[in-house]
Amino acid sequence: MKYTFVFLLYIFFFAMIHTSFAQNDQYSVQKAEELGILVKYVSTGNNIYDNKVWKRDLIVYFRENYSFPSFTYTGNKDIDIALFNKSVTDWYAEYPEFNEVLDIPPVFQDFQDYDMSCYHPAPVYIKDGNAEQERVYEKRFSMWMAGHPYGPIPASEKEESKMQHEKEKDEFYEKYYKK
Repeated sequence: MKYTFVFLLYIFFFAMIHTSFAQNDQYSVQKAEELGILVKYVSTGNNIYDNKVWKRDLIVYFRENYSFPSFTYTGNKDIDIALFNKSVTDWYAEYPEFNEVLDIPPVFQDFQDYDMSCYHPAPVYIKDGNAEQERVYEKRFSMWMAGHPYGPIPASEKEESKMQHEKEKDEFYEKYYKK
């Protein structure tokens, strides 16, 4: 009985989050259309995935068309993060009409999920023939790719989505693996 209640609570909580993402996405998409933003929202049925792709594409669009700042690593991460947060805050002040479209607080940690410039580079591959070193690299690369904002993410359980995911994964490996 106790486990049934916890399970039902979990389902309710998940449904609320899912609905919240869908409502926020719809509002952002509507504001983007009103402002003539050329980024299209693609619905796959997975709102979390759709939201991530939508915001990722918006950041690229704003960077290309409205000088959206990118994170620059100079060696002192604390200072670099503070500069990035300030530059995003300044950008939001310069373009207040985009606040509701992008809808990400001007905080580095929030942008890490969507912005490639905020993500650290791929792990360095050291070619020395050591089997343990190879295993460690494989694990580090897999973890790095799983958290990467542009990393391959399956959109759904459909066969078409799985094929697209494998294609994206192959492209990702070709671009970053052991480089």
